[in-house]
Amino acid sequence: MDGIIDVGGGPEQVPLRASDAERERVAGVLQQAFAEGRLDLDRFQERLDALWRAGTRDDLAALSRDLTPPPGAEPAPMELRAGHNARVRKEGRWPVPRRIRAVAEKDGRIHLDFTQADCRHQEVFVDATCVSNGPITLVVPRSWAVHTDAVALRGHGKVTNDTTPPTDPAAPVLRLAGVADRGRIKIRHPRK
Repeated sequence: MDGIIDVGGGPEQVPLRASDAERERVAGVLQQAFAEGRLDLDRFQERLDALWRAGTRDDLAALSRDLTPPPGAEPAPMELRAGHNARVRKEGRWPVPRRIRAVAEKDGRIHLDFTQADCRHQEVFVDATCVSNGPITLVVPRSWAVHTDAVALRGHGKVTNDTTPPTDPAAPVLRLAGVADRGRIKIRHPRK
């Protein structure tokens, strides 16, 4: 039996040592929680430090127990909101969640750059809403496929997809849905 040693007086539960692969798996859970705003920067860093000191599987489980959704449940989407001339940017190295909800309104701007991001999903779903001149810009690697047919246009809303189809059928797919109501959604590749 895994984790149980018979020492003559009945089975005794011995904590199993954590492997590097298990540490990396928990690190992914922590990064996802940070990206979704379920951990602030201080708590994220605190748990990452504890992660590499963790000796047993129980130690690792304690670091992510309150962050792991029940089996079959999908984690809440990352929420990004920019209003009244605010600017929200995600760029550089960041963990991409499976679902993102982005709302730009009243001249607020959202810029999501997936070029250097860590994406472990075959499909990424972005629910984008831009209202009252609030633009949303998505920058995707040339290897990604982009689908924008689930965006509703209202008023002078506009969706511009300047990406080219990937040559690799196994490339990640960004699926965009939402509403452009007097706002603009632009998808492009990185500038050279």
